[in-house]
Amino acid sequence: MKKEDYVRPYYEPMKRRRRYGVYFIFKSMEQGSSFRSSAPQFPSEAPDYRILRRQRSRFTHYYFYIRDEVLGPMVVCVSSFLPFQTTYYLNGHHFIWWWVPSFRRKTVPPSRYAVTIPSTRSSTA
Repeated sequence: MKKEDYVRPYYEPMKRRRRYGVYFIFKSMEQGSSFRSSAPQFPSEAPDYRILRRQRSRFTHYYFYIRDEVLGPMVVCVSSFLPFQTTYYLNGHHFIWWWVPSFRRKTVPPSRYAVTIPSTRSSTA
């Protein structure tokens, strides 16, 4: 069974009552990027010196199913291990933490992935 099919019964009452917020939290063991700390092979001057290396390992990820008034239904996936990578699923598309810096490098055309969030500010305020 897909995750979306499992949470649909929890989403429908929120939609009928016109309520917004988190309606389900999944806890899932998945593979992701993390860091490993190890002692150096040869002694150094600093006694607390450690070497950090990036590695792939299995750890817990949390999926927050949210119904937002402006953006609609979305999913936020947060890893529970350093570097705490987050992935956002909006309208069936996913945006990873590197999405915004890629605009600075000009590797992703902004017109294709731009998301416009309308202002919720009142004009009389």
